Amino acid sequence: MNNFLEDDNSKPSIIIIPIQALQLKKWLFSQPSYIQHWVKNTGFDATHGTRIQVPNLDGSLNCVLFGINENPTLWDWSSLPKGLAPNIYRLNRLTNNTDTKNAALAWALSLYKFNRYQQPKSPSPILIKPSNFDPNSVI
Repeated sequence: MNNFLEDDNSKPSIIIIPIQALQLKKWLFSQPSYIQHWVKNTGFDATHGTRIQVPNLDGSLNCVLFGINENPTLWDWSSLPKGLAPNIYRLNRLTNNTDTKNAALAWALSLYKFNRYQQPKSPSPILIKPSNFDPNSVI
């Protein structure tokens, strides 16, 4: 069974922050110095489709930054879940209903595998379903 979207938003989750290249400097300025150094030293520049996993001081995962265009389409979100560890994630800073719908739908579509006759080889990352996303609206 493919379960990529989680309804229970009370579960602990890792925040995914979609960010445009022009917003990165301002966002970094508001972050603790260890996050500023981590992002700068990895060379993350928020180019469309790029991603960086940002740790906490104890080594656990703090958040994921995902570079996005100013007006992203469904396909701009499709690379987001690829390569993420099998944790529970939550989208942050999405106020546009179209972006929310596209991000959640692209998440599910990019992870879907027809596995009716076999067990999945590894668990997939799960996205907490955004509150303003109705899966029935895309059927």
